[in-house]
Amino acid sequence: MSEAPVTTEELLRTLTPWLPAQRWFHEHQDTGRLVVVESFELVDPAGEARLPVLLLGTGPEPRPPWLQVPLALRPVGSPTPATPLGTLGTWHVLDGPADPAFVRAWLAAAEAGEHAPPVPAGVARADELDPGAARIVSGEQSNTSLIFGEQAMVKVFRRLEAGQNPDVELLSQIDDCPNVAPVRGWVTETIDGEEYTLAMVQDFVPDADDGWRYALGFASLGASFGAEASLLGEATRNVHSALADALPTETVGVADLARSLEEHLDHLLTRAPALAEYADAVRDIYRGLGEGEHEVQRIHGDLHLGQVLRTGDEYVLIDFEGEPARPLAERRRPDSALRDVAGVIRSIDYAAHFPARSGAQGPEDPAAWVAEATDAFLDGYGVQRSALLDAYVLDKALYEVVYETDNRPDWVDIPLDAVRRLLGWRG
Repeated sequence: MSEAPVTTEELLRTLTPWLPAQRWFHEHQDTGRLVVVESFELVDPAGEARLPVLLLGTGPEPRPPWLQVPLALRPVGSPTPATPLGTLGTWHVLDGPADPAFVRAWLAAAEAGEHAPPVPAGVARADELDPGAARIVSGEQSNTSLIFGEQAMVKVFRRLEAGQNPDVELLSQIDDCPNVAPVRGWVTETIDGEEYTLAMVQDFVPDADDGWRYALGFASLGASFGAEASLLGEATRNVHSALADALPTETVGVADLARSLEEHLDHLLTRAPALAEYADAVRDIYRGLGEGEHEVQRIHGDLHLGQVLRTGDEYVLIDFEGEPARPLAERRRPDSALRDVAGVIRSIDYAAHFPARSGAQGPEDPAAWVAEATDAFLDGYGVQRSALLDAYVLDKALYEVVYETDNRPDWVDIPLDAVRRLLGWRG
């Protein structure tokens, strides 16, 4: 194999036209300010390609999270498994996840490293998977996932911060919970003395429907989602119980939770000016939560219908990274399980109001459809409505206003209407 040198700066210039079209690039819109903050190279066990990994930040003083961009370099004139992103000297430059050589390196690193828990009988080991059979999942946003038939999935984390990724940290502790897909290994890199999680290998959930699309099927027909919501409530409770058993919990003051919610409001106000007129009313709700105590624990952190899969007889929760916009240290902090409950409640509301936007009829009475499904979900979970739960639902709706403002402005009225309803707004 040719050893002609390629610099990281040359690689970045080659990537610049390609990056904006990638869905996981939404946090790094300005390609003109990107700089390479770190790079390293994995080893292809078969020796077919060079496998550099770039960590990108926004200059001139880049700060984490870094954007991980794995690449594969194959000699010009040799067969390429995918369309090259460009050519540098004697090398074709390819997207790493699209090249079996890079997939092979991920699998080898996951299997050979210290992070390879025992694999149950009948479950394929990472080194038994066929790199050439990997299929990139379309529609992925914050990460890139590859599916190996019905055996396993490799998730390549795109946003990197120092510390163990919560997806790995949490799932590796509750691999016997029936409502999750266990982790079978992960890949790390030590940079400046700190460990970063690059990728993980996870069981694949076969014959499963996306929870969001599944719920929309009911909403579009105006059919009751109550029984399904109850089952989802049970699954959510099972996962929370497993996390509470496996990881430390603590008791905090409700007033402390209220202050945290208000701090989050202050942050959201800087992102969405449309929230300013509701700020005082929101603060009144948070400050009226009173005293008392509340147990906090590790949670999913960004739970909604798009983060669950419907299998033949149960729901499986996926993507335990937490809310992407929050710093990693914050996402790893114990929180109220009600945050996850609130996320599902808000997602149910979205499902009721979405069909009309796609030309479908939807529920005749969206509010009644939402109320029935929400009650069933809470019943399945085993929790009652409370002022604290309502506060978390409001917090989630406020976050959704920011998200829609940044990503789907045409949808912003869905969470804004919810904010008004939750506040009893008459203005």
